[in-house]
Amino acid sequence: MKSSYSLSNERISKFWHQVFKESAEDRIILKELSLPLARIKRLMKVEEGVRMVASEVPILFSMVTEKFVEELTLRAWINTEENNRRILQKSDLTAAVKTSEIFDFLIYVVPRNDFAHVFNSIGSEKMQSREDIDSEPQEAYMQQHMFNERMMMNGPATQIHQQDFYARECRGIGDVPDATGNTVHPSDYRNAFDISFNREHDS
Repeated sequence: MKSSYSLSNERISKFWHQVFKESAEDRIILKELSLPLARIKRLMKVEEGVRMVASEVPILFSMVTEKFVEELTLRAWINTEENNRRILQKSDLTAAVKTSEIFDFLIYVVPRNDFAHVFNSIGSEKMQSREDIDSEPQEAYMQQHMFNERMMMNGPATQIHQQDFYARECRGIGDVPDATGNTVHPSDYRNAFDISFNREHDS
């Protein structure tokens, strides 16, 4: 039984055999070229020292580039089939680059698998922070609910006075005067309120 490595090499050999056969038999038709020749010519002139480009050179570059993409796609698709998938992914392209030393120049161009772990960790951190943000309104609601229950145990006048102190404490205001004019810190008042509530509850 042939290994997956030998089977992939066999498929790639058949691919290039078919490419050479078609190139020898078929004529080049400019309309059938997929890549724009003007764009290829501009890219060639980016290289310092290149002044003039013959008309047939962009055509040859277009044909070579098409076959390069087809072979790299075939190698990536072989990896897709070996992993029992039907969708070609970026990881397949990364695996295809590693199948031959010819593609070593693409190692720092194609996405690497180690980047996926970074994106996953960033995504988990965002989800955790979003959960923390969502839990804050729930905690505030529970605190307000407990405060309202305590307010119902007292009279209306006491409720208004206590609610005023509670609002001032939540806003971070310092000492405030009580009903007799004495200066009382909100935390002291809340402690006294808790003690009185516990006594009434025990009784």
